[in-house]
Amino acid sequence: MIGVIVGGWEYVIAVYVLSGVVISGLILWTVLDYRSQRHALSELEALGITRRSSVPSAFLSGEED
Repeated sequence: MIGVIVGGWEYVIAVYVLSGVVISGLILWTVLDYRSQRHALSELEALGITRRSSVPSAFLSGEED
């Protein structure tokens, strides 16, 4: 067995702290990745590369080129 067996309350507190650290890490990772993806997208749009989901306004109004 690894370590010393702790009482019930100590175990519960330790698990909650560990869970909080893991969840906080996942939230931080998600926020940082979102910012990175948003920055990369803005760089691509600055180069003139647009998203495929962007529909020209002429198409929406029914006008043809």
